[in-house]
Amino acid sequence: MPGFTHVYAFLWGAGACTVMTYYSVLWFMAPSNPLRHEYVIGFAIGFWCGLPAWIGLPILIIHGRKTLDHWVQLALSLPLVALVLITVVLGFLGAL
Repeated sequence: MPGFTHVYAFLWGAGACTVMTYYSVLWFMAPSNPLRHEYVIGFAIGFWCGLPAWIGLPILIIHGRKTLDHWVQLALSLPLVALVLITVVLGFLGAL
């Protein structure tokens, strides 16, 4: 059973991914906006504010690999997977 720290880190990472996704969609949907670079700054703020989750989630997953269920470990890794996917997509589109 995941503890409070696991849930808190997951919610922190999910919130940061939500902010990053929001600014990524705004960047993608406004190609003619002269202030488009502001959306990349919003993405970066979401990334840096989520840094405790990006560091903490892998540590919690590795530390609890013997006590946590496999599905819980998979669920805890979802914000990390979303972070990598969003960053790779924006990198290929030329935003980063």
